[in-house]
Amino acid sequence: MITRISSLAATLLVLGIACAKADQVDAPSITIWTGKSHAQMQQIAQDFTTDTGVSVEVKRPVDITGNFEIQARNGEGPDVIFWPHDRIGDWAKAGLISELKPSESLKASAVDYAWDAVSVEGKTYGYPIGIEAISLIYNKALISQVPTSFEEIFQLDQQLQEQHKAKAILWDYNNTYYTWPLLAADGAYVFAKQNQRYNVKDTGVNHPSAMYAANLLKRMLDEQVMPRNADYSIMDVQFIKGEVAMVINGPWYWDELNSVGMDFGVAPLPSVNGKPAKAFVGIWSAVVNSATKHPALVDEFLNYYLMTVENQRLLFSSGDIGAMANLELEKELANDPKVQAVYASAAQGEPMPNAAAMGKFWAAMATTLTNITTGRQPVEKALNAAAKRITR
Repeated sequence: MITRISSLAATLLVLGIACAKADQVDAPSITIWTGKSHAQMQQIAQDFTTDTGVSVEVKRPVDITGNFEIQARNGEGPDVIFWPHDRIGDWAKAGLISELKPSESLKASAVDYAWDAVSVEGKTYGYPIGIEAISLIYNKALISQVPTSFEEIFQLDQQLQEQHKAKAILWDYNNTYYTWPLLAADGAYVFAKQNQRYNVKDTGVNHPSAMYAANLLKRMLDEQVMPRNADYSIMDVQFIKGEVAMVINGPWYWDELNSVGMDFGVAPLPSVNGKPAKAFVGIWSAVVNSATKHPALVDEFLNYYLMTVENQRLLFSSGDIGAMANLELEKELANDPKVQAVYASAAQGEPMPNAAAMGKFWAAMATTLTNITTGRQPVEKALNAAAKRITR
C-alpha cells in the first residue's frame, strides 16, 4: 500500500499544482452512485480520503440508471456507478462509460463468467463485485425436500394440499426474468453469441425447449397448480401467509423473510425436461463514467481500495448482495447453504446478455408470456411472433 500511496501522492501533487495555478478550480473529488451496500461504501470512501485527502461522496439517488444516462450524455454525473451488468452494452455503445484495464491478478481474483458479463466485444467495462441469480426459496415448515424437476411439482401440489392445505409453488410468471430459466433449460437463447459478439438477428426464444417449458407453465395454470393473473405481490402475500410452499425469487427477498421469522431454505431451480433451469445471472459491477475528470484517482480507488478482499468482504456484510464474484470469498462462504444455492444457480445459469437490443427482448416476451398464460395465443404462435418482433 505504501507504494500505491506514493504513486498516488505524485498524482495528487500534479493535480495540486494545476489547481494552484488556476483560478476558482475545485480540489479533486470523486462521486459514487450506488443502490447497495451504501454504509459500507462510505466506509471504503472514508479510508481513501484519510489516505489521500481526496473527498469521495457516496450517493443513492432515485432512478440511478435514468439519471446517470441523462447526466452522462451531458458530460456530467458521477465518476463511478454501481449497477448490474446488463446495461453495460447500452452505455458502452453510447460512449457513456470507459473501457477498463484490469490487471491479470485482479482478473484472476474473480469468477470467469463475471468478467465475461462485464465485457463487450472483448473489451472490459466493469469491475465485477456481486452475483445475483434467482433460486427456489421454500418454507421449511411446509416442505423439507424440494423437487428436482418442475414436472414433479404437479404431484407435490396434491400432497401439500392434503397435508397442509397449501399450494406447491407460485412466482411472478408473467415476468420474463423469473420464467426465462424454464424456457432456456434445454437450448433456448436470447441472442446467439459468436466471437464475443451477440447476433441480435438470431434469437432462440422459439426453440423447441422454450415451447416445451411454456406448455408446462400453461399446464400449471390449467390444472390450478398456480392461479391465473398472479403477480409478484400476490406471490409475496401467499408465501408469507404459508399458503404456498415454494417461490422463485432472489437474494433480495431474504431480508423480508427473515423479518417475518420464516424458517426458509434456498435451493437451485428444478430441472425442466431433464435439463437444468438456466437463470439469468446478474453481475453487480462498478463502471466508470467516460466524462470523469479524474480517471487516475478513480483507477486508484477501484483497484487498490474497492477491489481488495477486505473491502469485498465489507461490502458483502451489508446483506444486500447474494454472493460475491471474488474467488477467495466464495471459498469463505462455502458453509452458507443459502449463498451456495446462489452460486449453484449462477453456475448453471448464464449471464444476462448486455446487448443494446435487450429492450426488444424484454418488451416482446412480456407480451408473449401474458398472451400464453391468459390463453390469448397458443404457445407456438406466441413464441414465433416474439422471435419476429425481437429480430425485426
